[in-house]
Amino acid sequence: MPDTSHTRLRLREVRQSRGLSQDGLAAKAGMDVITIRRLERGDFQLKWAMVKRLAEALDITLEDLIDPSSPAD
Repeated sequence: MPDTSHTRLRLREVRQSRGLSQDGLAAKAGMDVITIRRLERGDFQLKWAMVKRLAEALDITLEDLIDPSSPAD
């Protein structure tokens, strides 16, 4: 998993720019809200399958979520 610190920050940034709460993102991604909270805090190891589901739920590409050069929304 490349640059997980960037991916965690980008996850929060895009979620907030979409006006989603952690609960809202969890519902869209079919994940538990505790998992979203732990991911954003860095208390949970990111896995490719999770990142893919989160990117789909946020309606962005996987590359937009993991690439440090991706612009903020």
